[in-house]
Formats: sequence, C-alpha cells, structure tokens
Amino acid sequence: MGYIKNEKVDRALELWDEMKEKQAIPSIITYNSIIGGLCQSRKTDKAIDKLNEFLESGLVPDETTYNTIIHGYCQEGEVEKAFQFHNKMVEKSFKPDVFTCNILLNGLCREGMLEKALRLFNTWISKGKHIDVVTYNTLIASLCKEGRFGDAFDLLVDMEKKKLVPDHYTYNAILSGLTDADRIKEAEEYLSKMIESGKLPEHFLQMTKEQDIVTKNYLWSLIQYLLINQLCSEGKYKDAMHAFDESKKKGVALNKSVYMNLINGLIKRRKSLSRIYTEYLGTSQERKKNYLQQSLNYTL
Repeated sequence: MGYIKNEKVDRALELWDEMKEKQAIPSIITYNSIIGGLCQSRKTDKAIDKLNEFLESGLVPDETTYNTIIHGYCQEGEVEKAFQFHNKMVEKSFKPDVFTCNILLNGLCREGMLEKALRLFNTWISKGKHIDVVTYNTLIASLCKEGRFGDAFDLLVDMEKKKLVPDHYTYNAILSGLTDADRIKEAEEYLSKMIESGKLPEHFLQMTKEQDIVTKNYLWSLIQYLLINQLCSEGKYKDAMHAFDESKKKGVALNKSVYMNLINGLIKRRKSLSRIYTEYLGTSQERKKNYLQQSLNYTL
C-alpha cells in the first residue's frame, strides 16, 4: 500500500474498491494501511467505517488497528472521541498496551488536560500496567511547561526507582522548562549535576566553564543541541529540521555539530541540503564544494 505512505489516500481507496470487486480478501496489514492513511489525513471518522468493514469481514483487528484510530482522534484534537472509542473497544476485548497509554497521555497534554493525564497515569500504575520512558517524558514535559517543577522532579525520582533510565528528551524537558521560566540558576545547577553524574558528555562541562555568565540564550543553545542531535541519531531528520527551524526563529545560536549532523543526515536520505550548508558555510562556493565532497566521502 505505497499510496498510503505517499498520502495519496484517494488513489489507495480506489485500489481498495478494485480489490473488493475482484473478490480479493484484504489482509490485516492492508486494512491497517488504509486505516493509517485515513487517520494521517485527519479522516479518522472514515477510518471507523473501514474498521466496521474489517469486523464484518470476520478479521480480528489487532492493537495496531485500535492504537492507530486512537492516535488519529488525538491528532485531530478529538480526545473525548479517542476515549469513547477506547472504552468501547475495551468492552470488545481490546487490551490497551503502553502505546495506547502514551497516545492518550500525549493527546490530553496537548489539549491542556494535564490533571486528567495524571489521573490516567495513576490509574494505569494502580492496575500494574507497563509504562516506559516515553510515559514519564510526556508528563514531565507538560509539568515543566506549567511551572510545576516539584511534581516533575518527583516523577523523575519515581522513574529512576522503577529502573527506567532518563534520556535526552527527559533532560531536555526539564532544562527547557527551567530556562523558559527564567530560572537560569536552577537550570545551570541541573545541567552541572547531569554532567557530573555522567548523564551528559564531558565536553558540556568545558563549554559551560568557558562561559563567564550562563545566559538564557546559551542554555537554549545547549537544549537545542541536545534535542537536534538526539533526533538525528534516531534518524528523525524531519523532526530535527523542524527543531532547527524553531531554533532559528528564536534566534538561538547553533554549533558546528548540529549543522554537521543535519547535513550528513540529509545526504544519507538524499534530501536537499542547500539551505543548511549555505547557512553554515556562508557564500563561498569553494568551501561548499569541499565540505560536500568530504561529507559524501564520510557517508560512503
């Protein structure tokens, strides 16, 4: 179902109808692809129609089917519909997993329903359900955005008690929250603790020591460095480019490592990189040519 991946949902649905006319029996994978495409196109109500066809055909939906629809509603801001669908499917033997929980938590937090998200989290915990780093990161980020740093740090402690290792997204959420709230001294202290405990590379310590005064802009630079490099390391270059653009809008200075990671990532994905390396290398065509050749050699 390549058409779905290219967001050509209408053409994919035409092929779907052709399959039915020829009495070809769609597989669960086909159904999930169609449902996923509709949800990505913000047509989750239509995805429900396909789910009903799915059920009428005698096939049994899996967790991917249900989670895709729940995610679709959340992406559309229809969190209540997501919960209604979730509850209805639970009655039909659907067993929510950690992905379901994370989708719902994220949907609630995006719509500003943090208290409801925390209640869902506590209910999930009380039932002994599995949670992961993403679960905690979602809540910690939302708590920090609302200035509830005490609650955020309590969750961080709870997270570590459960032997879940905080990642760069965790640290980024806390540092971003403190910096955005102009609590620069606390952000600096937290950054130092992370470096000293080995949770961040040692070169951060040297970078920080070189600053006579740790400014808000400097902290934002480190935060975006963490975020963009982490996204690049995970191959999420679209998200990394979005973070890069947001950084530029805020006037945040980015270092050489960020540019190099983006350029090398775009080369690997055969994407246009003219905007990035033009900005990094300036207007010298010879410098651009030399750097591009070095990057190509590096990635081969």
